[in-house]
Amino acid sequence: MREIAFWRERARTQTHRVMAYRKAADVVESLDREEIAALGTSATAWKRLPGIGPSTAAAICSALKGAAPRALTEARGGAQILLAEDDDAARALAGQLRGDLHAHSRASDGSTSIAEMAAVARALGREYQAITDHSPRLRVANGLSAERLRAQLEEVAALNAGFAAEGSDFRILTGIEVDILPDGSLDQDAGLLAELDVVVASVHSELRMESEAMTLRLVSAAANPHVDVLGHCTGRLVEGERGLRPPSQFDAEIVFEACAQLGTAVEISSRPERRDPPLELLEMAVEAGCLFSIDTDAHAPGQLSWLPWGAQRAVAGGVDPDRIVTTWPRGRLLTWTRDR
Repeated sequence: MREIAFWRERARTQTHRVMAYRKAADVVESLDREEIAALGTSATAWKRLPGIGPSTAAAICSALKGAAPRALTEARGGAQILLAEDDDAARALAGQLRGDLHAHSRASDGSTSIAEMAAVARALGREYQAITDHSPRLRVANGLSAERLRAQLEEVAALNAGFAAEGSDFRILTGIEVDILPDGSLDQDAGLLAELDVVVASVHSELRMESEAMTLRLVSAAANPHVDVLGHCTGRLVEGERGLRPPSQFDAEIVFEACAQLGTAVEISSRPERRDPPLELLEMAVEAGCLFSIDTDAHAPGQLSWLPWGAQRAVAGGVDPDRIVTTWPRGRLLTWTRDR
């Protein structure tokens, strides 16, 4: 069930058409062996359980019979090749990426638990995965209050203790995607931000501000000592079901010079509907001497596999791999976020 969901998320299938499989997986995992044996391979019996429909019941019955479910075969067969075979430079850079500093769980507007996001990141060979749920004022995304964020830190600590007990070097990094408010301040308690491993700061409101005001807004965020990464800096949307949105207007030369001088990384978003920053701005940031973070901004486990698209854009922009903080080992990365 979870693998079916993974491939469909990776292929950008609408979330509601994917979640049925994750919910069905949760139902199956809640049952003991005797309960599963009693239900057997009867689709009718499985469909009586809340959360199980015709498609998921058929998949469960096929798996119990020892056969690959049709939905899984179709999902695997339809998997998109992320990078062309001859795209050697992008493939090489994608192979150097050790982690991802921007992803969401169902605590805000993601689709699954932190544990499931971490399990998939680990299966993809990552050394670390930051969970950066939204901050309070983004109510449409169920942003986390300080209290909810503190509870999340405890959850991450418990999960990381489990990885350590297994002898795994994989770790979840604590984080937030904090809103940059119109005056350039950040939408979370400064003391709490200081406790986090990673802070991504992004604009989600008043995207059509006048250029001078937006420039000051972004520079103020980049200058905040708690901010490590400037997220999807133009806020543009170039495709997808949310429609199109033009980039915010700001003096990119000033913003990227500030990022370079202050050591704030510019995010290269792997999300296909963002492709942010645009190539001409990415080249400008390279010329300014910025650091970069290639991130997925994943809202579902399958989207964690999108990092190669960010690598492809980094190569197109002429980014030096050593200036990409997500190529760094976890120790070097965390030393950078602490020392900033």
